[in-house]
Amino acid sequence: MAPKRKSQVPHEGPDKKQGRQGAEEEDHFRSTAEALRAAPTEKHTVRVDPACPLSHSPGTQVHEDYACTLNQTNIGSNNNKFYIIQLLEEGDRFACWNRWGRVGEVGQSKLSYFKLLEDAKKDFEKKFRDKTKNSWAERDHFVAHPGKYTLIEVQGDDEAQEAVVKVDGGPV
Repeated sequence: MAPKRKSQVPHEGPDKKQGRQGAEEEDHFRSTAEALRAAPTEKHTVRVDPACPLSHSPGTQVHEDYACTLNQTNIGSNNNKFYIIQLLEEGDRFACWNRWGRVGEVGQSKLSYFKLLEDAKKDFEKKFRDKTKNSWAERDHFVAHPGKYTLIEVQGDDEAQEAVVKVDGGPV
């Protein structure tokens, strides 16, 4: 009897198939990550803190992106505190709104008025530095320090509805 011939079509073992499938999954992951990075980053408008007396005043808005929410948690001391800082525009004058207290409570507040935008910015940036030990200009590279507040990102009104990004031509 003649010996059996090996087939002319190269046969891929389970290892090669697994390798190709892993590469396809990695390519899919990369294309998804690239699509998300390329997605338009929209500037969202920050809502004036509802506890602020100026929140009901028409025309009052947060100046540019001068608004932040800070948090400080110390489990050993049973502390869970927040601090809100906003620079507000109201017509031709500016105000710096601060509200602080325990998470879940309204807390205390302070509203300071300024005639010049530069003075309001200085007050805002000084308060931010005092509470976090970070510069407002370097907030994208925020470093948490022990005993200081941490910057937290709060979902804005514009972000309440998720933006759907179509990736790899799949159905949305």
